[in-house]
Amino acid sequence: MSVQDKGNKILISEELYDDFISFFPKLKDDILTHWTSRNLPEFPIDYYNQLICENVLRGKHMRAQLFLLASHYIFEEAPRESKESFLGLAWIFEILQTASIIGDDITDNSTMRRGQKCWHLNDHVKLIAVNDMVLLENICFFLLKKYFSTHPQYLNLVEAFHDSTLRLCIGQGLDLLAENSIHPERFSMTLYEEIVNQKTAHFGFCLPIASALILSGKSRGKLFEQIEKIALNIGIMFQIHDDFIDIYGDPVKTGKVSTDITNGKCAWPVVAALELSNSTQRMALLVAF
Repeated sequence: MSVQDKGNKILISEELYDDFISFFPKLKDDILTHWTSRNLPEFPIDYYNQLICENVLRGKHMRAQLFLLASHYIFEEAPRESKESFLGLAWIFEILQTASIIGDDITDNSTMRRGQKCWHLNDHVKLIAVNDMVLLENICFFLLKKYFSTHPQYLNLVEAFHDSTLRLCIGQGLDLLAENSIHPERFSMTLYEEIVNQKTAHFGFCLPIASALILSGKSRGKLFEQIEKIALNIGIMFQIHDDFIDIYGDPVKTGKVSTDITNGKCAWPVVAALELSNSTQRMALLVAF
């Protein structure tokens, strides 16, 4: 499979990206084998196979690539762990991202994701998607144990994932509560950055790099703090771009329909407009919003 066929922006070498994609069947087998090994009924297997293939495999794989890229530069020599473990961890980021996306689409009443209808809108899914979201999150910790249980930094890695997952939930809560409880005139850049730091920036940009540092034993000190600060700032820039595209992007190209404005989100274009507007413009914006 060539890079062009994948249609994704490649941050790592084509060879490594091919290895990453090629590892997916092994990852899926590890997940489904865990189900069958517990002597559980077989009838859900086809459903969970579809859940994993249609939701986890699709996407930009940005977080996975960021982790693999960071690992490439952080480790001066090949890590003692097998390459498969690192490829598995790269996919764990994508699984956790998928869980977040499923929940986000439900709460935002979204209709399209990645060019097709949202998972929860499928007739055979609907509210089962809530359980799917929780299941995918917990699968991440099962896979962390499978691939890294003997690693000396295993507990630190798990702790980092728990911390980032909690932040993600807090950020999602802030996002929804701001939408439902705060009048738009109280939206501010400070509130916006706090939502983004918790919901998007930490998991999406800080955790992948931090995980590589943790596995290398370099997760303490000023270097870690500086990298965390840079990663969070990149996360904010990413979300600003995403918010802009949500409003002005072509759904055919973005693969999703704009919902931020209709849902009354504390999104960057709204916050920026409120900060830059005069009193007349501000009033007109608040009335329309």
